[in-house]
Amino acid sequence: MLIAVAAVGIIAVGIAQVFRATGETVKLGRRLSSFNSYARLLERQMRADFGSMTREGFLVIRNELANDGGVTSLYADEPTPRARPRRVDEIAFFASGSFTSLREPVHPERVARSNAARIYYGHGLKYNPTSQFSIDPVPLDNAGAPANLQPFGFSGPNQSAGSWILARHVTLLCTPGTGELTGLDPDPTAFGNGQPGNISEMPDNDIQIALQPAASDIFRDACEFVPDPLPGDPALVRDGSPERPIFETGVIDIATTSLDEIRSMVLLARPSSGAPATTNLDAGDFPLTMAPSVLFEDATSGSFPVSGGPVDMMQAWMRQGLPAASDGPLVPVPSGYGVHSRRIRTELVPPNYLGVGSAQQDYERTDQVMLTSSVFVPSCSSFIVEWSYGNTYPYPQNPTPPDYFAGREGELVWHGMERWNDLDFDGVQDTGEVMYAQPYDDQANTPNTPPLAFQQYAGRNGATAPPRLVRSALIHDIDTVDQTGLYQQLCYSHFGYIDPTFQPVGANDPDSIPWPWPKLIRITLTLTDPREPINEQTLQFVFEVPAPQ
Repeated sequence: MLIAVAAVGIIAVGIAQVFRATGETVKLGRRLSSFNSYARLLERQMRADFGSMTREGFLVIRNELANDGGVTSLYADEPTPRARPRRVDEIAFFASGSFTSLREPVHPERVARSNAARIYYGHGLKYNPTSQFSIDPVPLDNAGAPANLQPFGFSGPNQSAGSWILARHVTLLCTPGTGELTGLDPDPTAFGNGQPGNISEMPDNDIQIALQPAASDIFRDACEFVPDPLPGDPALVRDGSPERPIFETGVIDIATTSLDEIRSMVLLARPSSGAPATTNLDAGDFPLTMAPSVLFEDATSGSFPVSGGPVDMMQAWMRQGLPAASDGPLVPVPSGYGVHSRRIRTELVPPNYLGVGSAQQDYERTDQVMLTSSVFVPSCSSFIVEWSYGNTYPYPQNPTPPDYFAGREGELVWHGMERWNDLDFDGVQDTGEVMYAQPYDDQANTPNTPPLAFQQYAGRNGATAPPRLVRSALIHDIDTVDQTGLYQQLCYSHFGYIDPTFQPVGANDPDSIPWPWPKLIRITLTLTDPREPINEQTLQFVFEVPAPQ
């Protein structure tokens, strides 16, 4: 009898373990299925975005290690040995298509739409939920925002990587309309708030499109300095103190500009005539309406390009095209000029949706909702952007190519900030750890280095032009080219319009050649399960960059 009871007990325990294992398997299967479905949704949206990219705008990629290059924990109580360096990259480009503002229309017949937009991917910053600034109505110019927003990895709401938010922000490019506005229905349900007259007939202007707030430019400095709105301006829907809308607030998704204006600014904006030609340039050397805020540095890589030359100018404007001043305090900036270590504000929930109570409450509730509109991945512990010209590591030949890399034959060459399979998470490339990507280097032509890239272009009269070496100083920031300053913590890659370094020599040379763009973009992002923050899943997508039209 005792033996039988013991046998039944053993069978019961075994059955329980089987059911438990089955339950865990089903749970894991459901989680994997949900993860795969989510991954397909992310890929579909990103593939649509990258597929609509246009070279009528520029492309800028910013690679950054969070926490000034130090290790970052996944969750609050994670053991220190498990913390590791994490990437918080950014990418901004322009796209053609059909775009509509996410803001609730003030009037049903006045909706902001555009056939061109800036698309931005990067981590957003959450504001301290207990601060008064977070609770108060959102100022369109972000006036009064905390000077220290506690960026990624630092103490505060953005400390743990498992709670980071990957943002996707779309900015419509709209020029003020000139069409007839009279006769529109003065909809009684519109956000009138006591405004005199028919607000549906208010014309567009530099900071208002279709009755919605708009940034006056895509470039940060330009929209922070101009125009100067007057209190109580009868042409503005909102009353109150003057505000110049900026993207960093997280509530602005319209810019009163066009692809043509953006191109003109990048190609033609220059220092004022009194700026010294032989020293570093800072904001004081520019008119207020065109003042890149990051200091230029001397170029020492073969004296190419000259400091303050057209390459520096164009790159500075492209960096200005990011929605917030992302560069941290280690980047030299003129004293008192701007606030840095910023990102676009992104919240998972409206911080004070029901608490707004001013005469402008309808607008302010829309602002609250807009703070959540850019959430793309609510728990993204790493976001990496890399690019490739489509060239590959060579196969062995006789004689052996100078850039032959044994074991990597035929692999695509990827560029960006240095990244390798850091098996021990120590931030140091040890023996046996393979480099996945590194900055493009036009001096590299030795064994175990990535091959150089050459640009093909057409000559005049059907002539065949020789391939042209792509210059690293055209692509990267000076710190990356010279391996100084914030090298290995920060890396920019710029892709513009016309190569300013090209000088026609022969009779068959064209007047200009295009800036060499990548053929492929690789996105690597790591998702965190909010229910079990110890679990991470990494996705990687490769997207083709559309050819020039």
